[in-house]
Amino acid sequence: IAYYENWQSNELYITLIAVRQELQHHGLGSKLLLHFEQKYRDSQFREIRLEVDKSNTKAYVFYLKHGFQEVEDRNQKLLMGKRL
Repeated sequence: IAYYENWQSNELYITLIAVRQELQHHGLGSKLLLHFEQKYRDSQFREIRLEVDKSNTKAYVFYLKHGFQEVEDRNQKLLMGKRL
């Protein structure tokens, strides 16, 4: 997981979650995301945000499954967010 911490807005912004293709569909992406959330659960950060391409339905469904909601339509992308 690649991300940055926005200290001014108390948000975490995920820029990339990557799992090698041959290792996908074994729950590794879910485990990475869960570990990430647990790491920041008791921190000053209150929300996780990320962008997903509208054409990437696989990623979109993954994020919905993990509690993310659409925040903003950005033409070809959607901003999604989840409260910690």
